[in-house]
Amino acid sequence: PSVRVEEKDLNGYSITLAESDEMAQQRAVLEWIFNYEKLSGEPVLNSNDMLENLQANLPDFHVVDMTGITLYDALTMISDGIPLVVKNSEGTWCVAEGYVNGYIVIADPKDGTVSGYEQDSAVNGIASSGNVIYSYYK
Repeated sequence: PSVRVEEKDLNGYSITLAESDEMAQQRAVLEWIFNYEKLSGEPVLNSNDMLENLQANLPDFHVVDMTGITLYDALTMISDGIPLVVKNSEGTWCVAEGYVNGYIVIADPKDGTVSGYEQDSAVNGIASSGNVIYSYYK
């Protein structure tokens, strides 16, 4: 990963409201990815594990576990047009979908919002949940 990234917003704009139900959060994140990648069908949740669900629902992609690196270092994926699946400071599965003007754009199914957070705040929030970050590539 590079520390210099090109700013980009993937413009997901919305995410399904899932509140505190972790499986509903996973479904909302997968639905966001299905919409973004223009995949047909509905996500299937065969596991409680988000990584396993990503692998099962994205068989034509290479799913990557980047857990342990910082969100800042993972931003290169967004620069390349690929969202990040992250666990935020509240333990919610979210989509990091943009990085613009010093803000990181997060689609959060817990409250069904897409919001920009100051970079340091977002990086520290993801770090507080163990830097759990997944992504994929074609």
